[in-house]
Amino acid sequence: MPRSSLTRVNGEQPHGLYEELFGRLLARCRTAAPGHGFRFRGRLFSLDATPSSKCLSMLPWAKFRRAKGAVKLHLGLDHAGHLPAFAYVTDGKTGDIEAARSLRLPRGSIVAADRAYVDFDWINSLISQGVSLVTRLKRRIKFKVLERRPANRAQGVTSDQTIVFTCAPGRKRCLHLLRRIGYRDPETGRHYVFLTTNFRLSAKTVERFTRRQKLFRKLRGFATYGPTKKNSRICGVQVRCPPQEQPNCRVSP
Repeated sequence: MPRSSLTRVNGEQPHGLYEELFGRLLARCRTAAPGHGFRFRGRLFSLDATPSSKCLSMLPWAKFRRAKGAVKLHLGLDHAGHLPAFAYVTDGKTGDIEAARSLRLPRGSIVAADRAYVDFDWINSLISQGVSLVTRLKRRIKFKVLERRPANRAQGVTSDQTIVFTCAPGRKRCLHLLRRIGYRDPETGRHYVFLTTNFRLSAKTVERFTRRQKLFRKLRGFATYGPTKKNSRICGVQVRCPPQEQPNCRVSP
C-alpha cells in the first residue's frame, strides 16, 4: 500500500480510535514491565515539562506571544518499565508548578523533579499525600541546619543534613523538616545539592534518582525537538483540544 494512501486512511479515523489503541498497548506493556530497579516497594516517577511552538491560527487558545502560539506538555514517567504515567497539556504560559499541583500520586511513591518544582505549598501537599519529593535545592533559598549525619565521601556524598527553611515564605508555608544532601560527581567534579522529604533512603540512592531524572529530561527533549531544536518540526504533533478540557491528573495505585 502506498504511504500516501495509508496516511489518508489514518487521517479519516476518529481520534477515539487512537486513544483506545494507545490505552490497550500501554496496559499490555505495564503487565510485562519490570520494576524500577531499587529496593523500596513504592513507585518512582519523574516529572518534567516541555514547551512546543504551534500555529496560533490553529490553536487560538494557546496564545503565547502577539503572533506566536505554544503549548506545554507536562509529562510523568513511571520508572517501572519507563512508561508514561500521565500527560497534561496546557498553553505555553502555564508554569510547571501550576500543572504539578493538580497531580494526585499513589501514597508511598517518590517523584523526582528539577528545581522548577521547588514550591512550598506543593511540598506540603505531597507530604500530606504520603508522597516523597526528590529535587535540587535552589541556590537562593535560605535555610538552617538542625542536624548533620555522617557522609560517605567514598561514594561522593559531601553532606547529609536535616534543615528547615528560614526565608519568610518558607517559615509561613512549609514548616516540615527536610533533608539536604551534597554530592560531588567523581567524573566531572561538579557539586550538586539535593532536597528531599524522604529520610529513609540512602544519600547515594537519592543521587541515583536525580541521575535518572537528568536522563529523562534528555530523552524528553529529544522527542520534542529531535536531535537539534532546528529539527523541531520532525517530531511535532497537532494538539487541538483547549486546556479547559484537560482533566485533573490522577495516577492509579
